[in-house]
Amino acid sequence: MRKAVVFIAVLLLMTAGQVSALPLRVEIINGTKDEPLAGFPFRINVFDTREDGSVKLLKGYEFRTDPEGLFTGEVEVTEGRALAGEVNYKGVSYYSTLLRVKDPEEGYTLRLKVYEITDDRSGIEIVQRTMMITPQDDRSLWVTESIVVENPGRLTYVGRFNDELKTHQVLFIPLPSGYRLTNLEGADPQRVYTFTNGIVTQDEIIPGRTTLFLGYIVRSDIGLFDLSLRREEESFPIRTISVYFQNKDGWNVRSTSLSKAGEKEFGRGIYGVYSILAGENLRGMRLKVTGPSYRGAFGIWLASIPLAFLLAGAGLYAARERIQRHGLVKEKARLEGLLERLRNEASPKDLDGYYLPFRKTLEERLREIEGRLKG
Repeated sequence: MRKAVVFIAVLLLMTAGQVSALPLRVEIINGTKDEPLAGFPFRINVFDTREDGSVKLLKGYEFRTDPEGLFTGEVEVTEGRALAGEVNYKGVSYYSTLLRVKDPEEGYTLRLKVYEITDDRSGIEIVQRTMMITPQDDRSLWVTESIVVENPGRLTYVGRFNDELKTHQVLFIPLPSGYRLTNLEGADPQRVYTFTNGIVTQDEIIPGRTTLFLGYIVRSDIGLFDLSLRREEESFPIRTISVYFQNKDGWNVRSTSLSKAGEKEFGRGIYGVYSILAGENLRGMRLKVTGPSYRGAFGIWLASIPLAFLLAGAGLYAARERIQRHGLVKEKARLEGLLERLRNEASPKDLDGYYLPFRKTLEERLREIEGRLKG
């Protein structure tokens, strides 16, 4: 009895990884011409599927379609593996959906569609761009995006050479200045190039919809984050854009391009209440976020600008004979405006602390101008 049990166990182990001849049918159609792709080479790839959802290429088989654009045959594969068809037509690779093999004796069908190519991007647009903005700390934001690109035609868009960027470009995605890309899905990383104000992808845009997922970090030492998307001639129009900003104490978001569209509460990894901003038919977008460390328009780098002008103009005040009265009046009004703005935007604590040197400089210059006007 014991020998029989051992024999059965060994037999099960041997048959568990047994390779079977899988009946397979493949159809390849030219979607532009609505006709079969006859006598054309293609490839069947066999993958190992993993628990986390990823796949690993194990091997590939080369075949060719018949005059009807069909292939009927067998592929050696074990149960639990996955299959996908691949065909390269006019320099563009096309893939079938991934089929998981549950019963190797059951027949399976793979369908592939190829298209003629074009460098005319007419009609292609970003139908939906969604940004989720989450503060990480007082000086950094974490931004995740989903971008849905639609090609409504029957030609694959292959892009053109961008003379300004010195690279071949299919899709240009404008991003906030100073972004640091951390992850990208939906595009070949080897065919993505980063630039100061966005990224360029070189994956061809086939008819239908394609979705890209981005993640990046934006930092600011003063707590003012400019998440604006520059209007670029090379960027595709955006039909609809939605921005979700996580509500937190001391944080504010504003935009002159988008309108407020309510709030939404999320859970499962992105907990919190998010303010929603939305816009339509845009090529660019103005969006700014301020954090708790932002001290209004008189942050140190902004305050240093009028201060620099004041100090640089000190020599002009010394040359009394060259200063016209109307110029002094104009300068007095400008400095009074700056001082009033500082008093309105800074807290009383910061006014007598952090901004005290700036305030004193403004008041000193005002007294000097008033004295000259009286004299």
